[in-house]
Formats: sequence, structure tokens, C-alpha cells
Amino acid sequence: MRNAAFAVLSITVALLVWAPVFTGCTGNQRQETIKTALVTVNTAQVAFLAWDKADQDEIVAHAANLDDGHAKLAAYRAKRDELRDDFITVYQLIGAASVANDNLSIESAKNAITALITTITDLEKSL
Repeated sequence: MRNAAFAVLSITVALLVWAPVFTGCTGNQRQETIKTALVTVNTAQVAFLAWDKADQDEIVAHAANLDDGHAKLAAYRAKRDELRDDFITVYQLIGAASVANDNLSIESAKNAITALITTITDLEKSL
């Protein structure tokens, strides 16, 4: 699980770097900020998907027995599903920010990214 925790930490750092970029943008800077946020979040999701299966395989490999494996996988998948839902929310709010021309849409996307960071951190702590 060490590699998985490292991957989550890397994703968290990437998101922490870009989350503050959402504040105070106008015009072309706004579109570039939205584009950068989308690329960054997409990169984070791809990284998460890359280690997700390996992480589950590791949980199974280190399970004491079948019931232990089922319980640990269920706990992991509940947290993973929360992370998946946060990614969906972030994508939707980045999309909304790309068509709206207001600060509320940017702030909503920023808040969703902050929630995504929290979910990633919580998942990392549980590994």
C-alpha cells in the first residue's frame, strides 16, 4: 500500500498547487485557469485509476481470510466511491465555470477541489 499512499500524496500535492489558482481571475486568464484546473484534475483522476486496481489486489493479497478480504475491500471501495463522486462534482463544476461568467462558479469549483483534496487525504490516511 506504500506505493498507493505515495500516489495519493502526489495527487494531493498537484491539486494543492492548482486550487489557489482559481482566485481572482478574469477574461483570458479565467479560461486558462479553468483549462489548467481541468487538465490537473484529469491527471489526478488518471493517476488514481492507475493505482486503484493494484491497491485492491494488495488488499486481497494481505487479507487474513476471505471475510477479512471482503471487509477490507468494502471499506476501501466505500472511500473510493466517495472520491469518484468528488471527481464527478469537480468535473461538473469546472464545466459550469467554463460557460458562466461569474465568480460564484469559480468559487464553487474551487470549493469542490478543496473537498476532493480532503477526500484524497482521508483515503490516504486509511491506507
